[in-house]
Amino acid sequence: MAVQKRLHPETTLVSAPPQSLRDRIVVVVLDTMVAIPKLEARDTPFHGFTTAVDDRLPAMSYVLGIERDGKRVAVPRAALDKRPVINEMVGGTGIAVLYDSEREIGNVFHRRVGERVLTFRPAPDGPDDAVARDDETGTYWTLSGEAVAGEFAGTTLERHPHWDDLFWFSWAAFRPDTRVFTSEATSTG
Repeated sequence: MAVQKRLHPETTLVSAPPQSLRDRIVVVVLDTMVAIPKLEARDTPFHGFTTAVDDRLPAMSYVLGIERDGKRVAVPRAALDKRPVINEMVGGTGIAVLYDSEREIGNVFHRRVGERVLTFRPAPDGPDDAVARDDETGTYWTLSGEAVAGEFAGTTLERHPHWDDLFWFSWAAFRPDTRVFTSEATSTG
């Protein structure tokens, strides 16, 4: 909670933990029925699907979908767990994916700041809340795209539209020409 509050101090948190025995039982049953790691490994959707399922990834795996100028890339959560900072090209545009596996939150940004295109790396030893550091200036960046230390301190990266926590089968059904990012991949177009 403390990290989120530092990132967004204006936020009010409203939490209603289960109070009654019935509510607590429902939470346990749902957690047991829908174990996310088991769900993500499924090769078939959880409901009837009338078309063939793209088998490049398990059907129920979560992906982050990015689309730009007719080009598409799906970044599986499993790849983000291995590489929480990704530099990528989509439709000729340099983008950066910043991911926090503990909170399962990802954001996508344009890599261009002014006239410079930045290359990002993980920053585990950076200032509070920094998740990335750019190679060009040594600036530290938060998951929200805010520069907290370095040459660009006070600057915010421009967000790039994306879809988060989609099931692979759903994204691939509507965007069959999607390129799948792998954690071993290098930036391509």
